[in-house]
Amino acid sequence: MPFPCDESNFYVEHKPKYKIFHELMAKRINNVLLVSSRYDSFILEEDGRLSDQIYEEFQNLNLRTLPKITRVSSAKEALELFQQADFDLVITMQRLGSDVDVFSFGKSIKAIRKVVPVVLLLNTIVEIKYLPDREEREGIDQVFVWNGDSKIFVAIIKHLEDELNVKHDTELGLVRVIIYVEDSIRYYSLILPELYSELMKQTHRLLTEGANDFQDLLQMRARPKILLAETFEEALEYYEKYKDYILGVISDIEFPKNSKLKKEAGCDLVKKLHIDYPNLPIILQSRDLAHKTSAEKLGITFLSKTTHRMLFKLRKWMMDHLGFGDFIFKMPD
Repeated sequence: MPFPCDESNFYVEHKPKYKIFHELMAKRINNVLLVSSRYDSFILEEDGRLSDQIYEEFQNLNLRTLPKITRVSSAKEALELFQQADFDLVITMQRLGSDVDVFSFGKSIKAIRKVVPVVLLLNTIVEIKYLPDREEREGIDQVFVWNGDSKIFVAIIKHLEDELNVKHDTELGLVRVIIYVEDSIRYYSLILPELYSELMKQTHRLLTEGANDFQDLLQMRARPKILLAETFEEALEYYEKYKDYILGVISDIEFPKNSKLKKEAGCDLVKKLHIDYPNLPIILQSRDLAHKTSAEKLGITFLSKTTHRMLFKLRKWMMDHLGFGDFIFKMPD
């Protein structure tokens, strides 16, 4: 993507061609501590070694910074190892033994190093209904569901890296941002891996100037960031911070606003964003087809979450509206 040329971007424009790419994505997740019982490990590795599956996903997406994953089977082992080694991320399953629950374990990790994110990975969507409310999940930063696909690990790692680097990379390299608004653990666990997969593929497809693979990989660091918001307030905060770099918005329609689930929060968000950017690419999603009329009144693309073609249509929308597809000349008619 070309950088806008104005005085404020003079520093960016006149840096050596590839030097700026070296400075993007400076913060990486290199060491992951995975806490899972032997039973959970068996489920995760049912189709082969988990590390091999994750490595294959990174290779498929043209990524070369594969994190090291260390697995332990109990909270006690995890805490002992965490104090000895330098981990950037802790992913934990529900079963940690009878002596500690997952939220107490998360708080213990935070007591040692507060800045390290702790992610809870559920085995099935059934476990979601037994979780406490979001405000009461102290010690846990994010919850995902294992869908039987190792892409979820790539999505977790890339999602957290995007949060770590977004401020620096937008200011230094004018990197673009996609805001994804979804409060359903089930759906963002399904869609986020597909978003990253498609984003990596399309960004790589656009990189035709690199003289070699190394330069192509460097330019991949300038891919758009995906920021996940679970409430109206989080989405608005991301927008206010990065509105000069927004590439597009993918949003649910029903999600919390003012700490209460609001049926048309997505429509409220669209109206707010359209004040500044009437032509900002936005797609609204919902299981309730009754919301389609509301989206159409706003001139926004609507996508049903119940259609089996949901992921295909989302990819097509990204191609058509986020600048990844072919350049198309259109006449006024």
